Amino acid sequence: MSTKSYILGAKKAIDTFRVEDPKAKELYEDLNAQTEEIKETFAQIRAVSEQPEIFSVLNENMEELNELNKLTKQEYETLMSEKFSEFKDKYPTLFEKFIHDDMDPEILNNVLDTYTMVEQGRINNRQGRNMGMDYTTNRFNLPKDFFDKSKDFLG
Repeated sequence: MSTKSYILGAKKAIDTFRVEDPKAKELYEDLNAQTEEIKETFAQIRAVSEQPEIFSVLNENMEELNELNKLTKQEYETLMSEKFSEFKDKYPTLFEKFIHDDMDPEILNNVLDTYTMVEQGRINNRQGRNMGMDYTTNRFNLPKDFFDKSKDFLG
């Protein structure tokens, strides 16, 4: 199995588990709801910074929300870590992004396609890095000289 197939298969398994497993679904939805509530509370705190009584109540509420969010996140990450321990051990950064649905699929595919070309010897590391810089420049409409390709980031 290729690296790309393995990673995309793990992503699909994680996405499916997050939706189909009742506990994972509940925790994930709770995390998202808590995050929204934290954002709303933060906006309220900013709006009432000149009103000490309200500010104090909202600040306490924010502390409680943050603590609840921290506990929910720990429980969710523990559940996902137990279910996908092999993938987490092999690709911890991708695991974190996948379980929190924080990975643009187009970018992931581009990176994996480039990695496959390097892995197969069709391009070298420097060419792969430059392809990634070109992709990022084009995708996000960055100035053509945004990246300095002359620097040796690969050691």
